[in-house]
Amino acid sequence: MPTQSATADLSPNQLLPVGTKLGELHLAVTDADNALRFWSGILGLKVLGEENGTYRLGAANTAIVLHPGASGPVAPRRTGLYHVALHIPTRRELARIIARLFALRYPNSPTDHLVSETTYLSDPDGNGIELTLETPERGEFVRLPGGQFGARTTEGELRSGRDPVDLEDLFKELGPDEDMNAPLQILGVHHVHLHVADLEASRHFYRDLIGFRPQMDLAEMQMLDFGLDGSNPVHALALNTWSGVGAPPAPAGTAGLRRFTLELPSSAGVQAVVARLKDANWSYEEMPEGVSVLDPSGNRLDLKVTAA
Repeated sequence: MPTQSATADLSPNQLLPVGTKLGELHLAVTDADNALRFWSGILGLKVLGEENGTYRLGAANTAIVLHPGASGPVAPRRTGLYHVALHIPTRRELARIIARLFALRYPNSPTDHLVSETTYLSDPDGNGIELTLETPERGEFVRLPGGQFGARTTEGELRSGRDPVDLEDLFKELGPDEDMNAPLQILGVHHVHLHVADLEASRHFYRDLIGFRPQMDLAEMQMLDFGLDGSNPVHALALNTWSGVGAPPAPAGTAGLRRFTLELPSSAGVQAVVARLKDANWSYEEMPEGVSVLDPSGNRLDLKVTAA
């Protein structure tokens, strides 16, 4: 069966500077206590600070900012967040958090994408989460005929890319004295996956104006990366129309994505994006540390310089 490498569509143009990364992601939640019981108590992120009723959580640095007070849970069939992926640093850490979720009987779906081992879950308000460990040494994503994706091992074997994780093998990473209640270790936000209303319009915005580079183009989903060297098989951004083409934004005040952040290494990088926005007559808002802009589906992206 003919396949195409996930990197085959990469453009030679480099728009985002080396050092670009995803920063914190802001989520609206209904109830602070309920949200913290999940994000800190079950998932294990540290509460790094609280200010004016918002909570910053992460490991060494902030990854998630919670904004309590939403009027209701995540509304289905709308644009917004599909999931935020948190970057797990080691297989042992992935084994520990999955084992803890199982012990607490918290629903999650361990999935083997070949280029990563992950598990999927949602917070009590329906905000989607992926916990992902990169394993690019095992293979790559490929596009199959018909616009679907699969995976190919380094030995050339084709796989679905959606197999269940071998939990028996994964749990061998855990020692007999493992501290199952230790805080979750993450490297930050790994990627952001969005529901959008129009795939082509969103692709144009994130590729041509913001500067992401297409990695894999599927029938109802687009994967993009920073394009920094063309060799990373794991995406930084994904877009899908699984909520329906033309899906409306979420009702005002409900739980879900408030905004996510792209950090660039210098003000020159931010100004280069601003110049592309101006050339396209795309509206944006000035912020003290950068700019904020809405994508074609109403998802808010903040661009700022990485803190020293």
